[in-house]
Amino acid sequence: MKHEGSIFANVVGETIKPIAKRRVTLLNHLNRPQEAITALTFLVGIVPTDAECWAQLAELYLQQNLYNQAIFCLEEVLLIIPNAYNIHARLGELQYISAESSGSELQKLEASVKWFCRSIELCDGYLRGLYGLKLVSVLNFDIQMENSHYKLRELTWFK
Repeated sequence: MKHEGSIFANVVGETIKPIAKRRVTLLNHLNRPQEAITALTFLVGIVPTDAECWAQLAELYLQQNLYNQAIFCLEEVLLIIPNAYNIHARLGELQYISAESSGSELQKLEASVKWFCRSIELCDGYLRGLYGLKLVSVLNFDIQMENSHYKLRELTWFK
């Protein structure tokens, strides 16, 4: 009985998918992102292996400045398409953006470096990954230098 239910769910999911995608596109163009997000979450609940839906959901979350949700969605894309170097670089960008807007800056920058390095590892000449790595490395270096200057000031202050 469970096997028949899963087949039925797959058939229903595949027939609803094009209609639901059109609805999401329409909601997005009507500037109703919350409803588009709701429709996409329903769609990925039915068809969780649709990388395109996960990526579009990530972009909608990014437009709403919900960085952690967008990162989660792109990680789901990587579960479906693990060698997508462009998604690795996009995750690096999102980690970088989220590091600027949150308090845990250094951890997110380190994660960003890892994502950019993986995108370069998968595609040697991917300039977006190379430029992202350069940008994050410079910022990471500046932050670490700034932290070391504060530590030096504290040490000299107590002497």
